[in-house]
Amino acid sequence: MQLLLYDEPRETSMVELASLLDLSPTAVGGQLRRGSARLIEDVLLDDDRE
Repeated sequence: MQLLLYDEPRETSMVELASLLDLSPTAVGGQLRRGSARLIEDVLLDDDRE
């Protein structure tokens, strides 16, 4: 299954994704924001820690 939440135009909505995961759209949005922030910190800002 491919969920195209980040494509333009979106092929999956936050509501559809939340329904598939049995979560609220708010919870899914929060998870995506926190995951994106962690990815940016771990990958793009990792040079600062060395």
